[in-house]
Amino acid sequence: MSGAIEVAQRAEAEIEELLTDMFEGKHEDNEISLGFLTCMNGEVVQVQLKVTSNPGDFLDGDGPDYDFE
Repeated sequence: MSGAIEVAQRAEAEIEELLTDMFEGKHEDNEISLGFLTCMNGEVVQVQLKVTSNPGDFLDGDGPDYDFE
């Protein structure tokens, strides 16, 4: 298994606690590092998991389109 897949799989174990901490603390968002990867060119990247309730921080994606304005 590639390192990228191993790092990404941590999200499954972390997501519920991340959401719980965000809602219980009445925070707008919460985020953690899932780990680091070294690319073939030697560059190091950090893989992050972020949850947010701020529509201004929402990313475009494959999900349904929402109009929050």
